[in-house]
Amino acid sequence: MNPLPPKSMPSAPGIELIKLLSATKDWARC
Repeated sequence: MNPLPPKSMPSAPGIELIKLLSATKDWARC
């Protein structure tokens, strides 16, 4: 019934966001 996913389950959008931030950091470092 809860629209939000359980905290124990990994959030796909969250993982993608972390990947994007990591890629942006690597790009900005160059």
